[in-house]
Amino acid sequence: MQLSNGGTMVFAQIATGGTPASFAYTDEVQLRAAKATYMTPIEFNISALKAEDRIAEADGALLRTSIIIPVDLNMNNAGEWSVLQNGIKIWRLSIQSPDAIAVMLYYDRFFIPHGGQLFI
Repeated sequence: MQLSNGGTMVFAQIATGGTPASFAYTDEVQLRAAKATYMTPIEFNISALKAEDRIAEADGALLRTSIIIPVDLNMNNAGEWSVLQNGIKIWRLSIQSPDAIAVMLYYDRFFIPHGGQLFI
């Protein structure tokens, strides 16, 4: 789709529906999932970034929309594995950044094995 400003709109997510297997958890297992939380530290000065943005905007630059916070989270070093009664293995990870306005995910290496599903 061509936009009026000359840009192009692209859709990249394939929605297949479904319900996460973790929704079948008992209360006890839900409590264990709390260990799966990764707290993302904000290690930059937000006031300084806003000041930089004001200067850049005055010079006609595009507004900054995000800051990438590098992390190396994977199924071996973060999150929590559980096995449901029916044998389904699930891995859960909660990412929190209390001082952030929003959190977006950016992947540089990503693989879902055959039969696997991802719910965000």
